[in-house]
Amino acid sequence: MNLRSHESASGGREGHALVFALLFMLLASMVAAICASASLTRIRQARRQEHMEQAFYLAEAGAERAASEVANGQHQTTTIIEGELGAGAYKTLIDVRHVGGDTLIDLVSTGTVSGVSRGVAMRGVRQSTWARWACWYKEENGTLWIIGSEVFNGPVYSEPKLHFHSKGTDKGQAHFLDDAATAKDSIEKENDDVNPKFDKGLRLNVAAEPITAIDFGELKGKSDMVLRGPTTIKVSGDRMTVTNTREGYSNKEMDIPADGVIYVQAATDGRPYTRAGTVTLSAPDGVDGRLTVVADNDIKITGHVRCEDNPETNPNSNDAVGLIAKGNVEVQTSAPDNLEIFAHIICQEGGFGVAEHNTGDYRGTLKVYGGLVMYWRHPVGTFNANHQTGYTKNYVFDPRFTKNPPPCYPKLSDELEWTQWEG
Repeated sequence: MNLRSHESASGGREGHALVFALLFMLLASMVAAICASASLTRIRQARRQEHMEQAFYLAEAGAERAASEVANGQHQTTTIIEGELGAGAYKTLIDVRHVGGDTLIDLVSTGTVSGVSRGVAMRGVRQSTWARWACWYKEENGTLWIIGSEVFNGPVYSEPKLHFHSKGTDKGQAHFLDDAATAKDSIEKENDDVNPKFDKGLRLNVAAEPITAIDFGELKGKSDMVLRGPTTIKVSGDRMTVTNTREGYSNKEMDIPADGVIYVQAATDGRPYTRAGTVTLSAPDGVDGRLTVVADNDIKITGHVRCEDNPETNPNSNDAVGLIAKGNVEVQTSAPDNLEIFAHIICQEGGFGVAEHNTGDYRGTLKVYGGLVMYWRHPVGTFNANHQTGYTKNYVFDPRFTKNPPPCYPKLSDELEWTQWEG
């Protein structure tokens, strides 16, 4: 009796142990399965993440290829480019829109690897124009000094060496707030008191696109208003008076051209005094709208050239002026003291300066709110210990021109800008 009870109890314990063992094995199997599933999930997630990164790089590669081809002048109409790279492929839409005389482009690129896709977009892609420069010049007449307290708040490029004078350093050093570059391997300082500031550094030994690349024939082709011979233009608001002997205009009133471009070309016939493609310009009451004035020869400034909606006080102003001359853009002796010019200025073979800058009395400040691109950097005044002539410079870059230059402004062949990046 006792023996059977003992065996029964022992068998019960063994049965329970077997059940527990089975339950443990089942639980272990479930845990192992869950761990395996979690591990596979992590592996899949890691692979997907890897594919997503690869797809993103492919999308970028497609956008970069499209941007390079656009910068080289390809794709004047909407098109799609495709390519394979590594384990995947990209597909890029080049969406071309023509707005007035300018072309805007959106690049929308998708990269795909193992069924996983990522996209990037560059909105408002456009070729950079010469209006991106606050100051650009290839040559200078003599040694032109940059004095203390002069401030440059836009990109500056000088093919000659930059020369810095100690005059004005008691009010502060010359200060470059944006990119500054020169083709030379050093700068010149008058003495040890001179220490110009370069917020974004100074780049030396830099080659730039030649100003001769600007195509005046292309500019003429974009203009709906082409005049021959000496022309005087005075703008007030969205209207102007024009004097041109060949056209029989004597202070003729008319609207600013709808396309915003006036081209004055030189003539080869008629009396010699009617041949030069020169413009005499003023806009003391301000330009209401967007206007680019182009001259085969010189542009002569006889008065203020202002914008009706002042961009200095209203950065959202849509008024803009561009002045492009094959020769010089020159302030005349008849211009007022403390002159204001709100425009971006290009002088392909000449420079911007002041007539008789080294004679007479001091004329106050010459403000140029826009930018200057010139073959020759001309002086606007002189100074010594006893006397000053001409003007003191106050050149301020108009940052709007980086994205929204004056109408039909000449483009740089190898530079792109865009309004928005999405990725």
